[in-house]
Amino acid sequence: MSFCRCNASAGTHPIPISFLPDRYPIPHIHDFTHFLHGKSVFSKIDLVKAYHEIPIFPADVPKTAVITPLGLYEYKYMCFGLRNAAQTFQRYIDSVIRDLDFCYAYLDDILVASPDEDSHKRDLESLFQCLSKNGIVINPDKCVYGQTQLSYLGFHMSAAGLKPLPEKVETILNCPLPDTVDKLRRFLAIVNFYHRFIKNASAVQAPLFDLVKSKKRKDKSRIEWNESTLQRFEDCKQALSNAALLAFYDPSASLSLYTDASDIAIGAVLQQNSCRQSKPLAFFPRKLSDSEKNYSTFDRELLAIYLAIHFRHMLEGREFTVFTDHRPLVYLSHKSGDKHYPRQ
Repeated sequence: MSFCRCNASAGTHPIPISFLPDRYPIPHIHDFTHFLHGKSVFSKIDLVKAYHEIPIFPADVPKTAVITPLGLYEYKYMCFGLRNAAQTFQRYIDSVIRDLDFCYAYLDDILVASPDEDSHKRDLESLFQCLSKNGIVINPDKCVYGQTQLSYLGFHMSAAGLKPLPEKVETILNCPLPDTVDKLRRFLAIVNFYHRFIKNASAVQAPLFDLVKSKKRKDKSRIEWNESTLQRFEDCKQALSNAALLAFYDPSASLSLYTDASDIAIGAVLQQNSCRQSKPLAFFPRKLSDSEKNYSTFDRELLAIYLAIHFRHMLEGREFTVFTDHRPLVYLSHKSGDKHYPRQ
């Protein structure tokens, strides 16, 4: 099946898109936040039947047929559930707002961020003109305009930064104790949606992951809880309730990378320093593999620094300072290369 994208006002020809897997990237919330420093007024624009903006290539319309008691029906416009539907629409909406550097789109949800109210009004006007030109209709009932705080894609957004939505956190905190492997996996997956906000998440959750390790998918077997794992379950909830507010990336601020390693996990936090204040940008937790647990303290601390370059999209091309509580690492740069192990 293929889709065609038409722009009647521009008079363009249909563009066929292959039914093969489309690799066009769907953006992540952190793709937006790198550009939100200094923005204090936000709006959220929702589109009406967004997927229906994409006509289906005529030769492929019969492939969308569905059987109903009233007969056979076919879709002439793209609907939910079709392969590559999300990628096709994301590519389309990106092409529509590409010249608007104050807009960020996640499928049919468009975020508008501006430094002040006057510029925000101008930005909204520019966006509406662009959408109107392309025949795209918005849903006023779901739109939110000119807010200093906004809920977007499961996060609470303000000029200060990003944090988990309080109502989502409250729901997780009220989650009952999982009694099966499958339910515990679901709980851990929900919590880890916010893992970038939680300090030492891997170390806290490690005993819980051990309970589901090597278990089959959708395993309904019962979990045998003990005092230690019950405490870790509560610690996991508490860590989420204490989730940090992550600041928006400021290209002019200096960067500091703090790393640490324990016997079971490593962790890091990237901070930016401005006006004599340090603000976290993101946390990085990772559980050590069985072989990594056998590393010496020196190698585990070194591994923590190496893996913390996970933040390379913010660190690459920048000067930054690494902080570690393992002093022997300070002398690593003074050793000649032939004295290092291959792993080092």
